[in-house]
Amino acid sequence: WVSSGIEIVRDAKPAPPPGFVSYRHVNGATFSSGDTALNATLRRLSEVAPLGLAFADLVEVAGRYAAPAAKPNLRDELAAAYLGMYQGGIVELSTVAPPFVVEPDRQPEASRWARYQAEAGLPGVTSLNHVNVWLETDLMRATIPLLDGTRDRAAIIAALGELLPADGAEARRKLHEVLAHLGKSGVLRA
Repeated sequence: WVSSGIEIVRDAKPAPPPGFVSYRHVNGATFSSGDTALNATLRRLSEVAPLGLAFADLVEVAGRYAAPAAKPNLRDELAAAYLGMYQGGIVELSTVAPPFVVEPDRQPEASRWARYQAEAGLPGVTSLNHVNVWLETDLMRATIPLLDGTRDRAAIIAALGELLPADGAEARRKLHEVLAHLGKSGVLRA
């Protein structure tokens, strides 16, 4: 499995050369690539982040964009590129699917470690793919300890009390935003 916290940078400064695409990783690293097949795989990884894809799926994506002359060596060249990105901290490699979900369950659960970190008042928590996730709001910091897999959204809203708006629809929307952010950040367990 290959996963990454990359996103395409549309307004890169300085602008990349023609035909190149710029990327930024959640750790702050930036890079550009002019390889069409590799860019197709990186685009796909950014779309499914933080979940990732099996390497064979990335080879299939690259095969749709690779020049015919490059196809015989495509798997090896892609493997070398991803190994280099792994060594540079741009991608994570694993033999198993990631242990988290992007879409929150009915009774969402954060890892015990993330709950502990949030309860301790730390400025961030560690995601299940080992990336720091900064807790940008008091609501986010207060929500994580409640995500023990035993509470549904109504119980979480009740426990958060005054941190949420009194309007029920607005409270549900705010909680949804927090859970969506935590899911996209790899904090919620599968």
